[in-house]
Amino acid sequence: GDGARGANGSSMNLANTTGPGGSNLSIYQVENQVNISANGQRISSNGYWVDGVSVNSQSWGGAAVLTPSADDVKELHVVSTPYDASLGRNSGAIVEVVTQSGTNSIHGGAFFNYQDPSLNAFSGYAGPAGAKPTKDANKWRQYGAHAGGPIKKDKLFWFFDWEGLHSSSTTVSGPMYTFTPQFLSALHTQRGGSFADTVMNLAGAQPAVYSTLTPSCAPFTSANWACAVVNGGLDVGSPYQGNGAYVPIFGGNAATCGTNQQCQAGGGLDGVPDLQYVQLRQQNLTKPNQYNGRLDYNLSSKHQLAWTGMFVRGNSLGPADGSVPAPAFNLAYTPNNSASMLAWIWTLSPSMLNDARVNFTRWAYNELSSSSVNWGIPYVYVQNMPGGVGNINVSPTSSPTTPADLAENTYEFVDTFTKVFGRHAIRFGGEYTREQNNDNEVGRNRPAYAFADLWNLFNNAPIYEGVLVNPKTGADSTSRFYYRSHDLGLFVQDDIKLRPNLTANVGLRYEYFSPISEVNGHLTNFIPGSSGLTNGTVNVVSQYYNASKTPFSPRVGFAWSPGEQTKLVVRGGFGIAYNRVPEALLTNSRQNPPFAAQMGLCCGTAGYGGESWGSPFDNNLILLSTSSNGIYGYQTSPTLPTLMPLGANNLPSAGAQFGSVEIWGAPQHFPQPMSMLYSLQVQDQLPFHLVGSVAYQGSETRHEIRIVNQNFVYPAINNAVYAMYFPTPDVSGNFNALLADVQRNFNDWTFTANYRWSKSLDTLSYSGPGFVTNQTYPQNNALNYGPSDYDAKHYFNVFSVYHIPLFKHTHGVENFLLGGWTTSGIFTYHTGFPWTPVTYQSCLPVASQCLSPYRPSGVLKTPVYSNSYSALTTAGSNFPGGGAAYFNQAPGIPAIGRNSFRGPNYRSVDLTMGKTFKIMERASLDVRGVAYNVFNLTNLAPFQFGAGNTNIGSATFGQATNSTAGRVMQVEARINF
Repeated sequence: GDGARGANGSSMNLANTTGPGGSNLSIYQVENQVNISANGQRISSNGYWVDGVSVNSQSWGGAAVLTPSADDVKELHVVSTPYDASLGRNSGAIVEVVTQSGTNSIHGGAFFNYQDPSLNAFSGYAGPAGAKPTKDANKWRQYGAHAGGPIKKDKLFWFFDWEGLHSSSTTVSGPMYTFTPQFLSALHTQRGGSFADTVMNLAGAQPAVYSTLTPSCAPFTSANWACAVVNGGLDVGSPYQGNGAYVPIFGGNAATCGTNQQCQAGGGLDGVPDLQYVQLRQQNLTKPNQYNGRLDYNLSSKHQLAWTGMFVRGNSLGPADGSVPAPAFNLAYTPNNSASMLAWIWTLSPSMLNDARVNFTRWAYNELSSSSVNWGIPYVYVQNMPGGVGNINVSPTSSPTTPADLAENTYEFVDTFTKVFGRHAIRFGGEYTREQNNDNEVGRNRPAYAFADLWNLFNNAPIYEGVLVNPKTGADSTSRFYYRSHDLGLFVQDDIKLRPNLTANVGLRYEYFSPISEVNGHLTNFIPGSSGLTNGTVNVVSQYYNASKTPFSPRVGFAWSPGEQTKLVVRGGFGIAYNRVPEALLTNSRQNPPFAAQMGLCCGTAGYGGESWGSPFDNNLILLSTSSNGIYGYQTSPTLPTLMPLGANNLPSAGAQFGSVEIWGAPQHFPQPMSMLYSLQVQDQLPFHLVGSVAYQGSETRHEIRIVNQNFVYPAINNAVYAMYFPTPDVSGNFNALLADVQRNFNDWTFTANYRWSKSLDTLSYSGPGFVTNQTYPQNNALNYGPSDYDAKHYFNVFSVYHIPLFKHTHGVENFLLGGWTTSGIFTYHTGFPWTPVTYQSCLPVASQCLSPYRPSGVLKTPVYSNSYSALTTAGSNFPGGGAAYFNQAPGIPAIGRNSFRGPNYRSVDLTMGKTFKIMERASLDVRGVAYNVFNLTNLAPFQFGAGNTNIGSATFGQATNSTAGRVMQVEARINF
């Protein structure tokens, strides 16, 4: 990670990752997935601990359920190569926090942090489509207070911390098409009270327009659509026929659609604008609070007790991802997160100590009750629009968790015994964790309706309905699941003082991660048969796979100083670490038969214009429905159960109208993801009072996970399964780096410079699930081997602190106002992340399936490629004439490697200036100003897999489509006593 912010001010995910990162919610982010890669490991390999116990998410790897406020943090330790056997669960960065405690004196403070769009600068680039540049529009008012002290001197101490936030922000969308007020008015006049009118003219359902852009008919005329630019937008037709009538969409008889007009124009052009080209404004309001407390009790000289509690109440309002940014569709998100820890430290003797801790961590939210969104409005969108226009959403998007009622509970016991004798400091112990994931995802029970162009929407004539149902009854599917899992870790560690100048650390760890189970027996998995997929069955199972029972982790480290006359130190180590499998990779099986099936009812067409390949409302199976009872009141066709009769294998029977389903499962053999970690460092005192070090750091990763459609890897498929997704533990990778750093402490100035020259390689860099983690040649994993998505060959940063020496030895007003100021800065630079050119021109045949996008099968001519700012922002600079002139897009074995091009470099300077004012004997006032990207340098956003600028056939191929944030400033005042 580089700390980059998106154009809207949120933290930026590393390329091609999914999950709960990319937030601007600071410590209030639920399942906070920090985008850092340590020692070449995936971001999902990071782990987080507070006061010695886990606060890690069950569903997502590398995510913390809670993030303590800065005032609650006493110590912060980050370990990138865990050679200590007491550290487990993850192979990446291990982040350990120790919270503040009370003392014998009252102490505390309060702060106020102010951020406002008026302080920020616009980014320098908004893409090739002529969109207006944006800036961080967060109105951020963060405040808090903390205090601690004794309840009984030398015996009982307390500490309390509270932090709150009031933030309102405006996010601006990219250019898109949406409906004009004239279209909505005509809909209400001519189809008043209809389904489309109810959805689109719902109070508050109209999106907020940030900027109206100049429209073009080019996308429409190139697709043989009638189109005219008129005042207010684009005229692309007029209403045609009556309510429930279908307008032809594919090759209909134009004469029946209006004289000399294409069929998609309905009744023909009428001079009235139907679509407008705009950027939409998305408003977000956030008002969360965090409360932290701690009690420490010295029961006796041998027994100490401690309790820590952290409680977060989220409170945000804004549209869901992908939804229309309109007031009626704003989601109220009010999660409750908490973690409580109780510790008992028993000093048995001066050389023996036992540390026992228990922990309960929980995060939960109920969107069914907390949100004001009318879940009786289904997901409605317009498809079949010309290329470059895309689907047009007119209601809240559909997802399994929109809405949902979720709760994750983690119970943990940790015990460590320490014995010191002679040259040895031995520790042994372990931890046992039980996890509950109570999951009620009902979002897919809400239908999704697709309309083929806007005039079919006007006529309430859908082409498609998608809904998740119980295939045996046709009613709502089983949506409530109670997942369970447990982990066990045991370790022994010996820190040995072999000689006065040589210390060794030797340890062994054992870890067992159970597969998840389900309380009510609703867990299903596809089990291949003797002929592979063709005669496999969907079985109700107690667990997905057979867990590895031999994950032993030997670890060794050393530190050696050659002699007393030198300050040279040599350090190194080797260790094996395992990673827990995130549950999000497995729990999509909740949509498997026999408990659920995704019905895709298609295709509703007409007969007008000679189009007779479908039938109206798909032979009346499509039932347009809103609900008066929220998510639970939708109607479905009573004949649905007859469409997908299930056989003994729990798959659709031969000849069923809906003869195929999507399946999620896991292979029976599932080795635990693991990494071998190693490093060697030499550190010494250099001339001019410099301290420098040179190090080698590396890792080898085995059995990491990719999600693979099994239809792409088996020679013959099961016709009852159109897609079968298995998390597959066969990803390998490696990382090698040269690290160098130098630091110097002057009287008033300190600086540290770090440089990394590295290479990270793998066959996939994140496990997903999600489109951006799809491989372009999954049938042969080895052909996906290439630079990791987060590989940056060169990384350099400089950190410096300067105490301005003005009026240093005076005591007057000038010293009070102008003396004692401190400034610090960080300069960061790294080379660009890689990206892969892909094509959607056709599809790559795999077995009887079709893979898209895929990599080109040939290179027609070699581009003179540059990742400079000018090359990436100038049309045709890198690929004159378009990508098709350089690559053969015919399906075939890839002729170009994954991640073969480099995206834009990144550089930024962050600056802080502050001063402490003494206002009383024991009280002071700190004032501080912070400027991120202080020089407003324009950094282009990384290229994402499958985006337009990585699509060979796109007009923006090879061009940057956005930039990161411009300068962002904040000021803070803090009182300490």
